[in-house]
Amino acid sequence: YVAQVKLAQQVKGPYFAGEEFGLVDVANAPWVAQEYILTEHRGYDIAQVGNGWSEYVERLATRESVGKTTSAEDKLQVIYDRYLRDEAQSEVAEATRAGRALP
Repeated sequence: YVAQVKLAQQVKGPYFAGEEFGLVDVANAPWVAQEYILTEHRGYDIAQVGNGWSEYVERLATRESVGKTTSAEDKLQVIYDRYLRDEAQSEVAEATRAGRALP
């Protein structure tokens, strides 16, 4: 929650820097669109973030440009399931299992 709380405290308007959708929003959009994974598998509760974070996340998630560029949940779920079962074979997964820095 620490990262979300810090970000939430800095949101200045409907979007991160105010009235206009900007670069920070673009960078945040893929992550907030996938917060459901944390909710389903890690007990994440968006309400605990506070500071209007759930409203910000909803605003980004329902923005047309974000929706058109976000992967479908059913496609992502297949990928995340491999990581959750510790079966993923990517370089990132192997580095994580070995306790090494990510490639």
